[in-house]
Amino acid sequence: MTSYYANGDLEAYTRLIHNYDVAFDTWGQLLVDYETAHAGWEEFPNDPLGNPAPEPQPPDPALEPTAPPAPLAYEARVLDATEELETAAGPVIVTPPSIILTGPDGNAFAVRPADLAAFYTDTSKPLPSVPNE
Repeated sequence: MTSYYANGDLEAYTRLIHNYDVAFDTWGQLLVDYETAHAGWEEFPNDPLGNPAPEPQPPDPALEPTAPPAPLAYEARVLDATEELETAAGPVIVTPPSIILTGPDGNAFAVRPADLAAFYTDTSKPLPSVPNE
C-alpha cells in the first residue's frame, strides 16, 4: 500500500513551517533580551536613586513555539472491481479505475487516477524540513 498527502495539506504545512520559523526566531530574541536585561540587573540591582530594581522575569515557557504536526497521510489502494464503500456520507458504489484513500480516522473516499496525480503527493517524497529542530 502507498500513502499520500493532500497537496492542500502540504501547502498549509509549508506555511505553518514558515510561521513556526518566524515565531522561533522571535522566541530566541526574547531569550536574548531577557538574558541581557538580567545580566544588567545583576550588575546594577538598584535604580539610580539606590532603590532595588525589579528583577527581570524570563519569558513564559508556555509561549515557546512548537513545530507543526505533519500533514495527514492517506493510505491508498487500487480498486480492482466494483465495490460498495462505506464513507462518512454513507455507502457509495465505486467502480474501477478508482483509488480508495483512507485517512487516519478510518474514513474512506474514492478518487480517479488523474485526481490522485493532480491533488495528492506520495509520502515517499520528503516533507519540508522543520527549522530549529
